[in-house]
Amino acid sequence: MIKLFASFYLFCLAGAAVGVFLLGALIAPIIFHSEIIFGVKLLARYDAGLMMSEIFSRFNYMLLVTAALIIAFEGFLAVNKKNSILMLILSVANVAAIGVYAFILTPQIIAFQAMGEEAIRSPEFDTIHKIAELDFKLLLFTLTLSFFFRFSAILSCNFWKEKPIND
Repeated sequence: MIKLFASFYLFCLAGAAVGVFLLGALIAPIIFHSEIIFGVKLLARYDAGLMMSEIFSRFNYMLLVTAALIIAFEGFLAVNKKNSILMLILSVANVAAIGVYAFILTPQIIAFQAMGEEAIRSPEFDTIHKIAELDFKLLLFTLTLSFFFRFSAILSCNFWKEKPIND
């Protein structure tokens, strides 16, 4: 059972990291700069922002599931004294970055958008948006490190080796 949970945990870490990368490096630039790809501006900046907020809001659910799995898996290992300080630090960083993004930054960005197009031109919105971008970059970094360190640790602990069959 632990192998199945460890596999699912790694899958979610990798999926969250890939999702953060794709949203930040691919989806957002295409939506906000469609003229580069398609030769014509498809959406006004405000409308593109509304679309991105909807996408990020939905992605937050995946991030929150990932945060719960991080707490469960890494917490279980910590309670059983089988976790490293590095993984605990990365786990806290992941959960904190997810929490800040999902519960603070996304709602603030949506609140500014609800105030209208003028509100998103304010310096306050610009600051919150830059903080959200930094948080997303930190999250990508910590999720990626967590995946590779945990994958390496699982391999070295022989989680994947099958028990020998006694003939």
